[in-house]
Amino acid sequence: MQANYGAIAKLLHRLALNNKNTAALSFEMDQNRVPDNREVIRGGHIFVSGLARSGTTILMRLLHSTGKFASLTYQNMPFVLAPNSFDWLSAGSGKTASLQMRAHDDGILVGFNSPEAFEDVFWRVFDGDRYIKSDHLALHAPPNDTLENFVKYISAILYADVKRSERYLSKNNNNILRLEALAKVFPSSIILIPFRAPIDHARSLLRQHINFSHQQADD
Repeated sequence: MQANYGAIAKLLHRLALNNKNTAALSFEMDQNRVPDNREVIRGGHIFVSGLARSGTTILMRLLHSTGKFASLTYQNMPFVLAPNSFDWLSAGSGKTASLQMRAHDDGILVGFNSPEAFEDVFWRVFDGDRYIKSDHLALHAPPNDTLENFVKYISAILYADVKRSERYLSKNNNNILRLEALAKVFPSSIILIPFRAPIDHARSLLRQHINFSHQQADD
């Protein structure tokens, strides 16, 4: 994927992801193309969440491979809040890409159709100040208006991928901060939280710390 990340792609990513006003506007524009669907709250959606390096990605990949769930993918980048719009600007528009090892170098391959945890962009844009602090992430109790927008967002994702499924699959480690809110809004959903043996978990975290420290020093 890195080979496809040129200057234009970087500019689009900054506009779509780093600018909250642009991201929020893309969400509003996309909502104009999506029919209102309150029944989405009754769907048997699955939310995978947990600590980093606990196995959330591989669990989400296994579920997605069944073909029974719709999810955000790299194809939705960089306008992840507008899954029904900007197709011609998407990361994989008009391109084919072979699977490549992700930056973690942990055996997981990624391509334009790979599902990924882009959902947290929504929470960061609409309610980031409530849980993103200067030195930590805090427990998150989203207000009702943000939760209503999140329901609309899930509806938009399903509408964009209606041929795949009417069930949404999420992998977002930061959802561990707001599980109570998710369970309340989507009472029929399933929340999966994988755990890993502590020593193996700590070793994996250390390996990634070293890995990304080296990558950051090189670039």
